[in-house]
Amino acid sequence: MAPISTAEDKAELIKALHQKIVNDIPEVCQWPSKLQELEAKLSSAPLVEQFEMLVAAANESHSTFPEGGAYTLLAGGLVTNAGSYDGCRAIVDGQYCSMQVDYAGAPAFTTGFCLPTACSPNATTVNDQFAMLLPNASVTVTFQCGNIDYDWGAGGIITMMITIFFPVMSFIAAVLAFKFDMTSKLLECFRLDKNYDDFMQLRAGATTNCMDGLRCFGMATVVMGHSLMWSVDGPIGYTSKLDLIPYVSANGADSVAGNFAGQAFLGAEFSVDTFFTLSGFLAVYITLRKMKNATPLSMITVAPIMWLQRYLRLTPLYAYLIMVYTYICPHFASGPFWGWHTKIDTDPCRDGKIWQNLLYINQFYSSSLGGSKPTCMNISWYLGNDYLMFLFIPFLLAIAVRSRMAAIATLCTGLFASVLAAFIVAYEHEWSPAVFLDNSIGVMGGGSQVNNVYMAQYYYLPWYRCPPYLIGCLAGFAWLDHKEFINKAFQNSLVVYGSIGVVVIVLMSCTYGIEGQMRSVPTTWNRTSSAFYCSLAKPAWVSAIWLLCALCFTKTGGPIGTVIATVLEHPVLGRISKLTFCMYLVQPNIMSTLWDVQVATIHYSPAMYGCFYITIVVVNLIASFLVHIFIELPMANTCGMALAMILPAQKPKKPKAEPLPEVDGKDNVVIGMDGVSSEGDSLVGQQAKAGNGAATGYGSATYTGKTPKF
Repeated sequence: MAPISTAEDKAELIKALHQKIVNDIPEVCQWPSKLQELEAKLSSAPLVEQFEMLVAAANESHSTFPEGGAYTLLAGGLVTNAGSYDGCRAIVDGQYCSMQVDYAGAPAFTTGFCLPTACSPNATTVNDQFAMLLPNASVTVTFQCGNIDYDWGAGGIITMMITIFFPVMSFIAAVLAFKFDMTSKLLECFRLDKNYDDFMQLRAGATTNCMDGLRCFGMATVVMGHSLMWSVDGPIGYTSKLDLIPYVSANGADSVAGNFAGQAFLGAEFSVDTFFTLSGFLAVYITLRKMKNATPLSMITVAPIMWLQRYLRLTPLYAYLIMVYTYICPHFASGPFWGWHTKIDTDPCRDGKIWQNLLYINQFYSSSLGGSKPTCMNISWYLGNDYLMFLFIPFLLAIAVRSRMAAIATLCTGLFASVLAAFIVAYEHEWSPAVFLDNSIGVMGGGSQVNNVYMAQYYYLPWYRCPPYLIGCLAGFAWLDHKEFINKAFQNSLVVYGSIGVVVIVLMSCTYGIEGQMRSVPTTWNRTSSAFYCSLAKPAWVSAIWLLCALCFTKTGGPIGTVIATVLEHPVLGRISKLTFCMYLVQPNIMSTLWDVQVATIHYSPAMYGCFYITIVVVNLIASFLVHIFIELPMANTCGMALAMILPAQKPKKPKAEPLPEVDGKDNVVIGMDGVSSEGDSLVGQQAKAGNGAATGYGSATYTGKTPKF
């Protein structure tokens, strides 16, 4: 960044920039009276002071990252003063205009000012002035005057029709069945009473019920992390981000990210890895249990059916909730700052990029491979990675039915290659263990600029995120082939308490082990230590999760294990776990509605955030339950019926005495957060029930038509 040469240059640039925005404006931008002009100035943010800070930041050397320097505040997005939106609205013929300055691809500061309704700021002119001010920096200025009004359009009308049609059909099907004893296969897919019964039904006698609790707690922490970061990344958030992120080391221990309790927010990232590893486990374990006599050829032959089942189970609800987010949620908008978020997360959906989501490749466009561009519903990158990983399952299992050792060797090779590649790239690009601190503002110790490369080059890409999934596959083989050995081993108290100790140490180390490094930005770790943490923390986390699961599977662990198993296997969590796929996709609608309608910054306090978080969780649960009952299950049942009609039938097998461990609702197999969901054998193409399958681990679909033969 080239410094401004003299103080006179600074003053001239500030003056010119200020004149372009406020003073040097056409006649239509002049206020007709002095009183209105005064009111407008009182409603506008102190622009001159903010631009002075920006120019001062240009002179700071970001390589040394001065303590408390203006660059620190700029890079942290702390320069935010929105003026008075409501004060401007009270002025006759006044309009509030918000301005966001993006610096190096990230929001640098947000401000606002009041202008006559006939006036429209010239963003091009202001961008030219910024180019003069910071010639070597990537600075973009965006204006928005007034509120954004969204037309319903074809997409909105279709979404509303779907939203109305499915609940109405659910009630009609239930009434026809009860009052008139009229039913059919199609009506059975919609029946409200049956879908509710499926939701309430729990599997009994399964050894793996603890995974329900893991899914619930995992989703709770995902929402916790997103609800905090949503305000940090948005144009209007907290009054002082120093309360959250230690951009100045002096307040490091006082900031949320720099204290012990706050590490739980940053540790929420590991919850996604928990979902990945559960998906890998159940994909291997359930499929091989169902296809004990399969050959490599038959496993590969059935692969297209597995992929189709999974696609049909995932995609209808996924597409519907994207449409709700894109076309319905904006109509709850108010205030001038709503559009800043929608242009990033929902405008790509409106612009036709939803095809990336429907093909489960949107994560590549979010990454550096796709230019790190905004994608449709960005948080759905997880679904893309999980689906792509599932595509390899039939080939892995084809190897497994031929040779278990070969399959295990394949998994270990992939695991080692992924971890090694992550270590090399992390070392080369100086990824930070403070993944949402150093990397989020584009600076690292030593002066190198990373421009958020951790997210772009690592976070979204499946070949770096696959180790938890591969470890889950290994755990599936272990529990399937060596269940008796594991049960016997965990009868030894030394193994039990040793495992408990390892679980505690590893999970605590991953979450809290870098607390000291979080108290300043940038962190003080060297490149080697940072690379080790970035590449090994996630595999270590999920390995500890599987030790914890082993304690629950084997019903050992003494008093500690009993308490853990009792909590994780509680029936309430068993039912909530069916909603977690919906909850993941519903959460951006709720957070947008609550956060993006703000017109002024809010002071952060634990009590305020706690109320905000509880509100999101409760509203999310209620909304997800309604979506699950009225939309997800009817869609899954209908897809299941359609698939059963086009696939050849096979005589159903006699039910086994032992219940399937991973049975959800009516034998609805669940995997991960959004993983394979199928009734009976539908995962591997033996049946076409329960929505036929392969999909969100929490939909307990009910169709019980003919079973296809493969």
